[in-house]
Amino acid sequence: MELVRAIHNHEPKLLCKLYNKCKNLKYFPRSWKNAKLVLLLKQGKDRESPKAYRSICLLPSQGKVLDKLLTQRVYYHLNSKGLLHPSQYGFRPGKSCDIAAHRLMDEIRAKANKRTKVCIVSLDIAGAFDSVWWP
Repeated sequence: MELVRAIHNHEPKLLCKLYNKCKNLKYFPRSWKNAKLVLLLKQGKDRESPKAYRSICLLPSQGKVLDKLLTQRVYYHLNSKGLLHPSQYGFRPGKSCDIAAHRLMDEIRAKANKRTKVCIVSLDIAGAFDSVWWP
């Protein structure tokens, strides 16, 4: 990030041109997608167990900036056209799992007060992607 900041401070238009060119060409440099995997041992866990580690992928700063710019443009487009469902809480500013859970509980209480039946189906997919084939 220090390099990105230094370039921006010295020649701010250069990065703007670079990122706009990537967008216009629909090109995301492969080297900006290569992550460095770092494994952190969880406190008090057995070093021999694979589940004792938390994995973190460190991505190049240039790719993070381009990803953020593209994500903001897509979000703005979808939001300005009213294409985002109001019940979507994931990956949206100002909405969180806590707010979704609170809304769900309010809905359950409202139904219970009216003596209406309520059925909730929950799916826990923790670790679901651990064994997926990733060619």
